[in-house]
Amino acid sequence: MIPESGGMYAYLHAAFGPLPAFLYVWVTAVVRNNAGGAVVALTFANYLLRAVLEECEAVPEAAVRLVAALLICE
Repeated sequence: MIPESGGMYAYLHAAFGPLPAFLYVWVTAVVRNNAGGAVVALTFANYLLRAVLEECEAVPEAAVRLVAALLICE
């Protein structure tokens, strides 16, 4: 048991050293935490455009990505 705070970072730092722990924190901050928000934004944009553009059989992918990007920026 490691009596330090920091969660997984503390365990990785104790087991493998500072570099793998540092890389884990950056990958988590940049990729993992933001991927969930991107998936939610894409799903919401897809449903929103399908409701607005009912007459279209297929919603353009570029429009879905544009609305998702606007949602993420706001």
